[in-house]
Amino acid sequence: MTTKTWPALVVGLPLAVAGAFMLTPHLARLDDSYIALHSARVLLSGDDPVFGVPALVGVTSPPYVALVAAMLSAGVRTGDTALRLANACGLVAFAAAVWYLGLTLALTSGRRLSLLVIALASGATVFNLTNGLETGWAMALLTAAIACAHAGRPISVSVCAGLLPFLRPDLTPAAGLVLVYAAWGRSRRLQHGMVAAAVVVAVPWLIWMRADTGSWLTQTIRAKQLFYAQGCGPWTWKLAAVAGSTGSAIAKLFPLSLGLLALGGNRVGRAGIVAVAISLSAYFIAYPGALALGYSRYLYPILVPWLCFGLALAFTRVEAGVAATVAIALVVTRLALVGVRTDDSSGAYAREVVSSGEWIDAHVPSDAVVLVHDAGGVSEFAHRRAVDLVGLKTPTSVAAHERWTWPTCGRARGTAVGTIARESRASYFMALSGWEEPLRAELEAEGFLLTPLRRPPDDVRTGYTVYRLERR
Repeated sequence: MTTKTWPALVVGLPLAVAGAFMLTPHLARLDDSYIALHSARVLLSGDDPVFGVPALVGVTSPPYVALVAAMLSAGVRTGDTALRLANACGLVAFAAAVWYLGLTLALTSGRRLSLLVIALASGATVFNLTNGLETGWAMALLTAAIACAHAGRPISVSVCAGLLPFLRPDLTPAAGLVLVYAAWGRSRRLQHGMVAAAVVVAVPWLIWMRADTGSWLTQTIRAKQLFYAQGCGPWTWKLAAVAGSTGSAIAKLFPLSLGLLALGGNRVGRAGIVAVAISLSAYFIAYPGALALGYSRYLYPILVPWLCFGLALAFTRVEAGVAATVAIALVVTRLALVGVRTDDSSGAYAREVVSSGEWIDAHVPSDAVVLVHDAGGVSEFAHRRAVDLVGLKTPTSVAAHERWTWPTCGRARGTAVGTIARESRASYFMALSGWEEPLRAELEAEGFLLTPLRRPPDDVRTGYTVYRLERR
């Protein structure tokens, strides 16, 4: 880094973070964001008054929780501000990684700018960079790993590869293949050094997870796999779900998705195709429906970094004017759609997460236990003892679904849910739209009486109904 770079970095980085912060919504877009925030609070306080479990139980990304906790401990006043700041930094990190990717391919500044604009403006990229979760950081780190692999920076690749599985477990195939590519053909000594560097980065997170939860790895995917029980469904349905979700995401990511066409002609790109295939196969086996959730938040970190690399490869062979034209056309199209787009579903849902939690805080007795399907918002805004029937924050629920739900492909989920409700002595039930009817029916079949106390506003498509839960 030159002496001229430092002043630009010192001035430019805070400005970039401030700009990204303004692009980030005031409220987290997804309920799961508040699981990370709650875990960060538990990490700092040493006590979980809501679920009564260690900080990392139910956490997908320990590094992201550590980042949010660091921001809270540094004096960030509110939880939503901490999430916004964490996402703003992730957005800047992704933009920097894309820019560096262009540098490693010797793209001109105009082509690099076009690449960055297309990467940010395609599909729901900005939405996923600012969804309140670790998504942006995962996209940034994998993009950086790809760039470092292409640039021949093996130790940097090792550091990224060691961290990626703990930032997002479904990026483990990508981390492994990028590391193998970077190590291929190197001296035995350097290969050993690369492995050692990756291990040094990974071990602290392994030890922390083991010490805090008793498990070496996060159990969030397993909990969802058992509860939703999609993995044991017909392979034709699973294939259609994975292919449909992936195809839809790729179509919406146009023109960034044009990068897919260039991946096959490059060794790093071919490694990316294999990594994507392995990750999608894992979802096919365990939880195919996940790929369609949360504006494709699972798919974007798997796909977008490789599409950026592919498009960067393509830009090495096209005129700068062509790249700029594509970028300008995309921006103009997006700006034109701003005036006609009236759907505020994500914003309305974010407000509903807050208001439903606050309603529980105001109307449910302080000594009550609330059975919940979504464990995030209630942990931040409700301040009541809660039981997560999916199992992310309540490990005993995982055991119930392992015993009844998974072996029957979901047919005996009611037995598991009823057992969880009885053993927890829950007296209230908070149900998410879409799951409200089946879960209510299962609880009634198990001998419970459900009295609705609070329903979501009429203008909210996805919201929460709160029931009083009584044994008949």
